[in-house]
Amino acid sequence: MKLNANFLTTMNDIQKNPYRLFFLLGVIGLFAGLAVWVLFAFYSPEYYLGKMHAHYMIGIFLLSFVIGFLMTAIPRMTASSAPARQEILWQLVPMLAAVVFGLFESQEVLFFISLAIALLVLFLFCFRRIITCRHMIPDVFPLVIVSLLSGLMGALFFIFNEPYIGGRLFYLNLVLGLCVGIGAKLIPMILRLGCSGKHGTAEMWAVGGLLTLSCFFEAFWIESYGGLLRFGVVLLVFFRHWKAHMFSGFNSSLAIGVRISALSIVIGTMGLWLFPDYRLESLHLLYISGFGLLTLMVASRVILSHGNYDLSLEFKNWFLKIPIGLIVLAALTRVSAVFIEGGYDRHLAYAALTFLIAAILWSIYFVPKLFFRRV
Repeated sequence: MKLNANFLTTMNDIQKNPYRLFFLLGVIGLFAGLAVWVLFAFYSPEYYLGKMHAHYMIGIFLLSFVIGFLMTAIPRMTASSAPARQEILWQLVPMLAAVVFGLFESQEVLFFISLAIALLVLFLFCFRRIITCRHMIPDVFPLVIVSLLSGLMGALFFIFNEPYIGGRLFYLNLVLGLCVGIGAKLIPMILRLGCSGKHGTAEMWAVGGLLTLSCFFEAFWIESYGGLLRFGVVLLVFFRHWKAHMFSGFNSSLAIGVRISALSIVIGTMGLWLFPDYRLESLHLLYISGFGLLTLMVASRVILSHGNYDLSLEFKNWFLKIPIGLIVLAALTRVSAVFIEGGYDRHLAYAALTFLIAAILWSIYFVPKLFFRRV
């Protein structure tokens, strides 16, 4: 009886805070996505696992954290009901299927079918609560809608064998749009700059539309025009909404990580525009010290605040400081690999191993806090 009571308590807690379940899945995806490069370079160079790496880093790691954040935050922002158990199950099943299919390059279509279902479920979950919200909704919600639709379109393009545009919409625009939109609300808050000011839903619709349009410019028209459009939008958001160039007193370790990630996103999008020959390097700067670092920093805030932990833990915390430094080192190592003669694959493994160590250190401190709340 006690075991059943504990199980029901745990299920109720996950229902109210689904980030606990999906953040854990994201951490597993992060470990697996990084480990494949280490194994490739040091143990089994005859097996190329680049697609599995991409599948797990974006489709499992980043998307799982996105799902956990939105399924927790959207009901609170809209004053609507917490997700039902059926909704969590409908969200979890296609993600677990993606975990399986993402292991095999030959099953890539099934991988993207799974993710298309997961994104559709997430979109419907968010959209129903946004349109039925009884009070004024946050004006960043248009970017949530646009980003999820962008990811869904990207997955569908992959399914129908159009990876050139599908990759830009799924691997880039999905996460970039969410970082721009949710970041407009969270980044000034984490940096202790107050709110980012009123920007209006029309402006956010425009931002989302222009970011998506830049992907089509790159794929079907002039690549540099798409890169310039994306960089211009991100630069505008950096100064107007994120305000990551401003300082207000002593920064926490978490805030330093957020500043670095915001700057990396700006530099990465600039690289996509100015240096098309080094597109992979610019993308990995975006992924590692941009999206990856920002994801872990926002997750840290969510875990501490929803777990009733003192936010003073964001200051002088070596389980934040060291991972931040290692993630920046991993990004620089990955970007510089192309300029080092010989041992290119080995250099990629060094970058992956550095990121993996950072993820392990972060997890040692924060993963237990996912399930043990401070009373």
